[in-house]
Formats: sequence, C-alpha cells, structure tokens
Amino acid sequence: MKLLKKGPIPTGESGPLMRVIMPILVVTICIAVGGCIGPKSTTSTNPNPIVPKGYIVLSISRPEPSQEIDVIRPMLIPPEATNIRIRIFNESQNIVRDVKIPSEGTTMVRIDLPAAVYNIHALAYLIANSNEGVVLTAGEARNITVNPNEYSHVSMTLERPEGRSITTEKDTVMGGSAFKVTYMRTSDALFKDQSICFILRNGPWRETDISKPSLLVDEKHFYVPHYNTSDTIELTAPSVTEETTGYYQAQQFIDYFLYSPGNIQPRYLYIYTPCAISGDPLGKVTFLPPSGGISLEIK
Repeated sequence: MKLLKKGPIPTGESGPLMRVIMPILVVTICIAVGGCIGPKSTTSTNPNPIVPKGYIVLSISRPEPSQEIDVIRPMLIPPEATNIRIRIFNESQNIVRDVKIPSEGTTMVRIDLPAAVYNIHALAYLIANSNEGVVLTAGEARNITVNPNEYSHVSMTLERPEGRSITTEKDTVMGGSAFKVTYMRTSDALFKDQSICFILRNGPWRETDISKPSLLVDEKHFYVPHYNTSDTIELTAPSVTEETTGYYQAQQFIDYFLYSPGNIQPRYLYIYTPCAISGDPLGKVTFLPPSGGISLEIK
C-alpha cells in the first residue's frame, strides 16, 4: 500500500477525481477514499444517531503492454483475469463488490460506507464456470481511514498468491503402498483458509478444463488452521500394472461467507498450488507396478 495524497473531497467524474486517479503501469488498482458528514446534533437522544458516511472509489484498468513484461508481470492484472473481487471490511462491516475488468479503458466504481478504518482485499480471478473462479493475483491495503471531508489516494499492487507449496515424500512410489504429501504455507500468506484439497490425476490439466483426467486417488483435505503453517496427509498409492505418472496440485478454498455473500457469483473462488493457468508445472509423482519374480527349484 502506498499513501500518495490527501486533500478535499473530489468533485466529480470530469473534475479533479479523474485527474487524481490515473492508472499507472505497475499499479493495478487505485483507490480514492473520501467522506461526507450529515448534520451535527449535540442534544439528540436518538438511539440510532446519524453515522458519518464516506465512500471509496475504485479505478480498475489493465496496464499498458511493456517491453519488460516478464519482469513486471507478477505485479499486474494478468491478461487471463476477467474480474476483480473487492472486499472492504473491519470488525463490524463486510462489504464485497465484484467488478468486470475492462478490456480497455478504466472502470470506476463508487462504494458508499460508514466513515471508519478499513482493510481492503482485492483478488483478480478468471471465471472458470458459473460457480467457480481461479484466483491469479491478489493484494491488500490495511488501515485505510475513511474520514469526512477528505480523501486519501491509495495504490494496491496485486501479486501471485505466494507462500504456498505442496510436495510428495518421494518422487517414485510403489503401487499400493503408503505415501505422504505435505502442504506448507508461510505465516504471512494472504487468505489462510484451512480447507485445502489434494488432487491427483493420471494426466495434466488446466483449472478451467471442462473434462479433466481421471483421479488416481480420492480427493483428500489438508487441515491448516490460521495458527498453523503445514499439514501432512497419508494416502495409499493406486495399484498400477505399468509405470504411471500422477499429476497433482492443492486447491485452496476461499471463504465464501466472507468473499461471496448474498448472491455474488461466482460463489466459489480457489487458489491453486501450483497453478497451470499461471504457467506453473503441476507436481509429478511416479507409481510403479509391484516387482516380483519366479522362484524355481529343480531337483
């Protein structure tokens, strides 16, 4: 988060607001925070007094192409992303908006909310189907104050949701034997949802594929609560008659009670580790058929 400027409330779309919120190359979301206050009363006994209101204006655009795209791409809205899910929250408020990313130009969204201090999460994702989305980049801004009669210009950088890894105990496993898989997450990773599913298939795939290769084992979940950073599960390798390569990834569920309240669609957003859409190779493990032979005794 980068606090750039404070000043009086912007006056309108053709006035200072549009000049202040100009998209820049490595910043994918610009946020103007402002407020206005209702009439003051020092004698009212109303149990529900007027709460000062403010607003946040989101300016969302795709950055211009760059010769250094490989260097700066992790900080951009990915070209594959179709939408931005915005969550503005504190202890008493949880306000969520979903915004379609324009193919060109800038989309402006104004969100009215009580004057207070907020955290903001933004997730750029690709719609996989009517119910699911694949999170590609994300970011946060913390302790954003919405004050009456002033605004702050805040920049957010969306990056790949790093700090996650998944590994198998061995690269080669005998069919029918037990093997372990470990999921790890750093303590500073965003979105510490505890429900993480292990997926193992008999061929590679992309997260948006309608038809995917067959599962080699039933899906099983890691349990990684907020206060923990890893979990290990044990599975039984599939019985195979020939050497078989399994491809795997972890599917992390984003809490839809917080990020998809009401009728917001798609309802289910996921972070995949590794993520094929983002260019990551899927994890691999090789399963071998049981070894055996003939013991021949001739007398």
